[in-house]
Amino acid sequence: MNRKLIITDDGSHSIQVEELGENYHSSFGAITESRHIYIKTGFKVFCKRSNVNVLEIGMGTGLNVLLTLYESGKNNQKVYYHALEAFPLEPSFYEKLNFESFLEYPEKVGNLNKIHSIPAGKSHMLNDNFEIFKDYVRLENAILPNEKFDVVYYDAFGPEAQPEMWNIPVLEKVCNAMKYGGILVTFSVKGLVKRNLRNLGFSVETLPGPPGKRHILCAWKDSI
Repeated sequence: MNRKLIITDDGSHSIQVEELGENYHSSFGAITESRHIYIKTGFKVFCKRSNVNVLEIGMGTGLNVLLTLYESGKNNQKVYYHALEAFPLEPSFYEKLNFESFLEYPEKVGNLNKIHSIPAGKSHMLNDNFEIFKDYVRLENAILPNEKFDVVYYDAFGPEAQPEMWNIPVLEKVCNAMKYGGILVTFSVKGLVKRNLRNLGFSVETLPGPPGKRHILCAWKDSI
């Protein structure tokens, strides 16, 4: 996979995969996009809970982990964060990422490198309240606990680039790992994605997107 570092419109980095014609984050702003889709629409729904379990499909640059780490600290929440990534970044990429220079936590610079450098396959505490488990595996091969997660960040490449990530068997695996009342958030609003989620019993809602994207999608796993 040929990857190169790019600068997005808000000044933060993203990574471009040349053979897929895809970026890890929106060219209109990586941090802006992640805050809007995954933090505001996903994690902050559970801001009043003392414990939140997060599943991320496609850890990529680690930006969503970093933003969740800082957001959870505002309310002293305990977080279990399970991140899947089939193609982990090499140090030559993640050591150059500039996300921390845009965030209001100068005393915590170094967390992004820690997120990437800790070994996969076992849990680690990033601080007293934030536990992360990384699994460097494709989703279809991952072993996920049943009814564990409150929120899912579904951040795979789009259906055109990775159609296998959006079919019913794979989405059903994620559904089974979610609690009833949990929420899945993603950038893709393709009709196929909506239909497949509805066929799995989700309530699907289209919401306004970040700059450069008209809509995003959130899907609730309905209670029994």
